[in-house]
Amino acid sequence: MRIQKYLRDNSKKLMSIFGALLMVVFLIPSYMSRNSGGGDTVIGSIGDQKITRDQVRDAEDEWEYVVRHILIRGQGTGQQQWQSIANILPQELDQSMRSNPEAYFLLKTEATRMGLTPRPEEAVAMLSDTNSPYAIAMLDNRIIPFANIDDESIKNNVTYSLANLVMVMNAFERAATVVKVSQPLINHELALRLQEIKSRVVDFSAKQYEDKVPAPTADQLKKQFDQFVSFESGQTSNTNPFGFGYKYPNRVKLQYLTIPRAQARQVVKASKDDYGWEVDANRYYIEHQSEFPTTAPATTGPSMVLLPAKPGATTKPFDEVKESILSRIIEPQVDRLVTQIQSDLGNRMTQDFQTYQATPLNGSTTNPTTSPAQLAFQGFEYIQKLAQDVQTKYKVTLTIDSIADDFKTAAQLRELPGLGKVPSLPDYVTNAAEPFVTPEMKTAPGIMHLYQPSRPVTDDDQNIFIFRITAADPAHQPAKIDEVKDQIEQDWKRATAFDLAKQDATKLLDAARGPGLDVAAGGDKLITTGFYSVNTMIPIDNYKLSTESQGKFARSTYELMAVLSKKDGTRPITLVELPADMKVAVAELIAIQSNVSDASAGILGPLLSQQVQQQFVGQLAQNWFNYGSLVNRIGYKDESGRKQNPTPAPQPPGLVP
Repeated sequence: MRIQKYLRDNSKKLMSIFGALLMVVFLIPSYMSRNSGGGDTVIGSIGDQKITRDQVRDAEDEWEYVVRHILIRGQGTGQQQWQSIANILPQELDQSMRSNPEAYFLLKTEATRMGLTPRPEEAVAMLSDTNSPYAIAMLDNRIIPFANIDDESIKNNVTYSLANLVMVMNAFERAATVVKVSQPLINHELALRLQEIKSRVVDFSAKQYEDKVPAPTADQLKKQFDQFVSFESGQTSNTNPFGFGYKYPNRVKLQYLTIPRAQARQVVKASKDDYGWEVDANRYYIEHQSEFPTTAPATTGPSMVLLPAKPGATTKPFDEVKESILSRIIEPQVDRLVTQIQSDLGNRMTQDFQTYQATPLNGSTTNPTTSPAQLAFQGFEYIQKLAQDVQTKYKVTLTIDSIADDFKTAAQLRELPGLGKVPSLPDYVTNAAEPFVTPEMKTAPGIMHLYQPSRPVTDDDQNIFIFRITAADPAHQPAKIDEVKDQIEQDWKRATAFDLAKQDATKLLDAARGPGLDVAAGGDKLITTGFYSVNTMIPIDNYKLSTESQGKFARSTYELMAVLSKKDGTRPITLVELPADMKVAVAELIAIQSNVSDASAGILGPLLSQQVQQQFVGQLAQNWFNYGSLVNRIGYKDESGRKQNPTPAPQPPGLVP
């Protein structure tokens, strides 16, 4: 269909996402009952059309359960690595929905006004594909394909919802088809990307000046502290190029369990001896020989003798495919075992958490205390007991851990083995915990409460993690300078050393404007680079820089080509500050070469045209799904009187509470 073609041309990943988005709306019937009243209240209008609260709520429910329950198979070795679509949704679409609940209703309304209608037959075709990458996370933690849903009413809701999404995306596709890339733009991009330059460089490292920097005075330390106390470390900007910062970021403590796939595989393999597995493999081989065709050609008799052709082998020998067959037999059993453990843990932890929330606090209303049962649930012993029960029932040894000694930032969480390698998880847990969000967002979907179990998440090795946040420390400034004094002193020395390096670099720049950098530098520290382009994926020969610094260096030296066109004798030389690498470079352009040819243009032109087209379409998507742009396009007037929330809470990266 049209949307599939568009998404295939622009992003295979997005095609998978958009193809599945609304399949989770089967949950809507059990959640959509509204008892608060006021459902028919008019909250906005589009021209003469009045928009009611119920209409918006229905669309909001669709989107909410899409984000929470639809899964898509991740990249891997063929095993079912399921992840939530939340972390790979288009950013503007995701943000618009989280901060403005009427956004999806407006998108559907816009599509119908463009003459589009839902087409359920297309949705059924997508969902019924035997190779469908989509699955649904049920409320009981089962993960099942669409075809395995028994309830026809659920299937109908899924089909209708997907058809709605396709309609919405077809509206965007129609807008995207007007994006055209002109040939002059392609020629310009070819020249830019295939043109290479060479430079002479002398760089001044701040590290070489640190010994010359005296200890800072108390006033200097206070000035450094006051200037950057409101920043978190690593937040670079034009006014803070080094990323200095002394504000404590959001931090958390965690407990988690790991279901090691390798452990589960060992348990499955131990369920039979080698002979038993070989019998199963032989049976599979006999029953599925068409899966193992040989590529060897049929043999014939000698050309001068009229003998009938001897048919060659049509199936590979058993010994050649034995290991592959064993994997096909064992891995689905490992999947089932891991899924069962995951389901049991998820159900138990969810029920225990609900009981924990419902248990009243001891003591008076003015001085409540945690009950013994609640304390037991909060403790690490609770996690240990879960792991022991799994070991007893399934013979699989879980890995458990408690990060309770001190609070961890997102950067520190990323250093953890296993859990820290789950994409986007560190940023999620340090932003989407309930203590970190605004009061109006504390009950929003995707917000994790303390001790609430996460939905299972998976790392690249297919190990499964279930975690819970046990404590949260919101971002705040240090109470006094002594808390971060050592860091302030170190930063002040680094900045001062960088200034000293820049002073010497400036002197060399001035000296080299006439005779040239090679003469002014005297050759001692002179570096001659290889030819390089603006592509930071390819390192510069003979001049190693970080990706960030290389991009800045390449852009600055490419700008020197404009100096050559002046024809007034001005040397193409410049000073480049590289704070990411703590150095200052003086660079002189010495050569230019172009790799553009008819052959390269013929080969790269179509590819480049597609890349530029994708960039334009990506920019269009950002604008199309932006709430402000949507409101302007459709002429929506908000009459609800609610306060807009420009900073929505983050959605979970591949996990759903």
